Amino acid sequence: MYPRVLIISHNALSEHQSNGKTLNSIFKYWPTEKIAQMYFLPEIPESSNCKQFFCITDYDQIEAIMNSITFRKKKKARNLSMQARLSYQNKIHSIIRKFKSPLLSLVRDALWSLNLCKAKELYNWIDKVNPELIFLLAGDSKFAYDIGLFISRNKKIPFALYFTDDYTQYNFNFDLFNLLKTYLIRKKIRNAIKKAQLIFAIGEDMALEYSKRFGKKVFVLHHYVEKNPLIKINNAAKQKGDTLFISYLGNIGLGRWSSLEKIARALEELSIKEKKIISNIYSLEKPSNKQILSISRYKSVLFCGSIKGDEIAKVLINSDIVIFVESFRGKYKKLTRLSISTKIYEYIAFGKCILAYGPVENGTIRFLQSKKIAVVATNYLNLKEKLNILIRNDMERRYYEKAAYDYSKVMEERINLCNLFCKIINDYKEDYIVNG
Repeated sequence: MYPRVLIISHNALSEHQSNGKTLNSIFKYWPTEKIAQMYFLPEIPESSNCKQFFCITDYDQIEAIMNSITFRKKKKARNLSMQARLSYQNKIHSIIRKFKSPLLSLVRDALWSLNLCKAKELYNWIDKVNPELIFLLAGDSKFAYDIGLFISRNKKIPFALYFTDDYTQYNFNFDLFNLLKTYLIRKKIRNAIKKAQLIFAIGEDMALEYSKRFGKKVFVLHHYVEKNPLIKINNAAKQKGDTLFISYLGNIGLGRWSSLEKIARALEELSIKEKKIISNIYSLEKPSNKQILSISRYKSVLFCGSIKGDEIAKVLINSDIVIFVESFRGKYKKLTRLSISTKIYEYIAFGKCILAYGPVENGTIRFLQSKKIAVVATNYLNLKEKLNILIRNDMERRYYEKAAYDYSKVMEERINLCNLFCKIINDYKEDYIVNG
């Protein structure tokens, strides 16, 4: 029997956005009446089974403050029936996020601490959902942990935490506001972990390190991608030809664009005449004009914008090589040190030849190296050498396609969340009865 789960996260459930996509994959088969989500960014959810949502954004909090100052009548909490409002807020958010800074994050947490938007509508909605367990996707904002723990205490239900990035080591430098933000979020995460009844991490390295660091059992819970049985046939049937397709599908933020430029430069310097190389970059994020100009210097590389759903599958099936990149900049290496990219699981499920370029400190790079399912380059000279071999050698590409496809069978093994949640819920009830 499936328990009623309330997911709390910044991102809405999604078919294409990283964190929302991961949550969607984890709870894809959860019964509709047993799952709900509360989230904080102005996004429209995409989910085949979850139909119960409640969205509170920064802009709703600001409006609540303005209402209290001007003594205007308080409006109802904003929910998904107001898609036009969320769309408008999203446009504002896309502008403001360009100015993201530690100071802005501190102001944001202070704004949420005022509790001006914890309206009656929200409490009524939570009562209606009547969750048996809180599942919080960890982030670098204090208020999300406060809300999750508040609902857990108020409803007397267990609290589960899920980490996809290591926010305890995030962007540490000697900026005063950043030092304060890092100290506060580390303190909040430690407190949340102490009070959590379940803790999950996206990869093995993170689970092992967190288990040692915090002295609690941490389970591995990765992104799930359904494997299409026709993929192996499609890959095998792909005709050898004079054109070779290289594709990157994913985010270009966190310094990744610089690594993509290095790959474009390597392709140009290799000057391979035997094959026509078409290298396309697909991303929901739009590069700056400066970035577009920098990549346009390389004839074989093109930014193609965003794609979704069936378009992604079509691009992957038609690609000879798929690219994974991470930044070599120090602050981004710290953020992704224990992370596993959600895009990698999709590449593997499609049985693709993966070329990964990034620092050895990166969690996904280490994962691909340890599993031997990708061609990995950790410096520019190494990148040119391995890219040259992959382009010229069909058998080398076929080897890594098979390695990825075979490993995808391992990914099909899912942790039994239903049984785990039920046990924790029962243990929590028994402990609550004994200890009050």
